[in-house]
Amino acid sequence: MRSSLPSDLTDSGSRNADNKFNTWHGPRRKMRTINWTQIPKTLTGNCMWTGVEALPKPERLDLQQLEELFCQKTGNSGAKRPASAPAAQPIVVELNLLDSKRSLAVNICLRQIKGRGAAVVKAVQDASSSELGAEKLRGLQRLLPERHELELLLTHANEAERFGAAEKYFYELSRIPGYALRMEAMLQREDFPTHVEELRPQLHGLVNMCDQLIKNTSLREFLTLILQIGNCLNAGSYAGNAAGFKLNTLPKLLDTRANKPRMTFLHFVVQVAEANNKNALIFTKDLSNINKICKISVEGLEDEVRQVVTDIKALNSRLNEDGHGIRSYFKEFMERALLEVGELQRDVQNVKNMAASLARHFCEEPEKFQLEECFKLFADFFRRVEEVQKENEERQKQEDRAAQRTGRANKLGSKKPSLKPDNSEVCLVDRLMAEIRSGTFKLRRSEV
Repeated sequence: MRSSLPSDLTDSGSRNADNKFNTWHGPRRKMRTINWTQIPKTLTGNCMWTGVEALPKPERLDLQQLEELFCQKTGNSGAKRPASAPAAQPIVVELNLLDSKRSLAVNICLRQIKGRGAAVVKAVQDASSSELGAEKLRGLQRLLPERHELELLLTHANEAERFGAAEKYFYELSRIPGYALRMEAMLQREDFPTHVEELRPQLHGLVNMCDQLIKNTSLREFLTLILQIGNCLNAGSYAGNAAGFKLNTLPKLLDTRANKPRMTFLHFVVQVAEANNKNALIFTKDLSNINKICKISVEGLEDEVRQVVTDIKALNSRLNEDGHGIRSYFKEFMERALLEVGELQRDVQNVKNMAASLARHFCEEPEKFQLEECFKLFADFFRRVEEVQKENEERQKQEDRAAQRTGRANKLGSKKPSLKPDNSEVCLVDRLMAEIRSGTFKLRRSEV
């Protein structure tokens, strides 16, 4: 397999150079490991480590004692082995060259993938991203081997069979031609459809909302009614006989209060509009989607599209310049992606064109017009109109109830009983008193 590493990182001649740093023969037993970060042998020039291999060794060093003190004990080390037992197999000591934190991060990432490092290496070699997915690829891309790590691994290439999991993954990955570019293209291929699915509906939503605000007849009639009643109210003043008004007028319609409590100019306009046409406020329902659209950051959306376009075009350039034949793995994806980023750019331009049309429709200055602010203004205005409509209905109910109470009170007042006694009752009393005085009164039993 061809290597994607620069020529100065190849392992030619490294095996002979390794021996000069081996100060003593290796131990005969498995030993404890000193967890240090090694300096690559290619970087020891002109530093404190220069020439250490030529320095004399300590004279008083008991290698046997060193081995006894720092060997790894086994569970049955004290038991005697039967004479017939086979000879023990040599123990292979794992070679950990990477920084401990770095190695831990790589191993954690690899444990999340079925097949661990070998599966990742094969996927990168085959440029197959579907099994890994965007999230895992993104994590792997953040943990690509760095130059000094590759230099360190290559100086121990003759001991590759002893590498730990992280070291082996880095070493095998580095042997794939253009592995970094492959992983970048794999990630773009997984991420790109998601970006398009998120961006395109938002761009179309902005264009459609501009078009609806321009074409909605109900909204235009209501704004015209505001102008007509406002001119009537402002007649004879500096503000009278207006040909139209700016959009920043809409939030101020509640500031002009009527003489009736809790009633404003907007309350009156809504009342007149509904009195003339029961569907006069239908625009608040027709354009209700503006509550969702107004939350879109137009500037942020344009930045996202610009970033996607930049990433795809940069990847296309790198694939064209690559000399390892990687483009053949991504040819179909790149052809489709380049077409779709072109469509996204046209969608962004459509948003700008419709924003300018909307500004001209409402007599605003296109250069200063902010589409996002316009949508928020209308969303708030529609909400206020609906609130005013409900307040008018409640006020009308209260006035109707008050009128009914007044009517009942007036009706009861016209039927108030007289203070003079009824003549028939007076005559009856007089007759009874006369009978008692004359002795002719008889007690009458009531019939059951």
